[in-house]
Amino acid sequence: MNALTLALSAIVLIPRRPGMLAERAQVREGAKAWDRFLAAAIVVVARRELSHHGQPTDPGFPTSHVVPTGVFFVSRNPIYLGAACLLIGIALAVNLPWVFVLLLPALVGCHYIPIAPEERHLAVKLGEEYLTYAVSVHPWVGRARRPR
Repeated sequence: MNALTLALSAIVLIPRRPGMLAERAQVREGAKAWDRFLAAAIVVVARRELSHHGQPTDPGFPTSHVVPTGVFFVSRNPIYLGAACLLIGIALAVNLPWVFVLLLPALVGCHYIPIAPEERHLAVKLGEEYLTYAVSVHPWVGRARRPR
């Protein structure tokens, strides 16, 4: 563990009142189990949905059509979402809450490095089918509201 890691961990873990560290441990244990399960479930379900539609499940292999069902109904990037959840679970498991500070820059980087170019490629390759899907489903989580 380097000095920065040690310093950040010490600052975050200093108890502010008696019993606070024990409470954090209980919350952390529950969150670790839940988060790891959620992360694995999202990735497994997304890969199964792609496979069910005859699409490749490994990154870097081209898709031939949009899969708007299953977890892709609420997220355009459920595998990246699962990876983010896994990062949260690891941070909780090894008791490094300062990793949450790094999560936002990591998600921004993830958006601009692999996701944005992939979405531009899909818009060109799949055209209106993908554009309609992209308008109705958010990149991370959620459906777009329908205009009234």
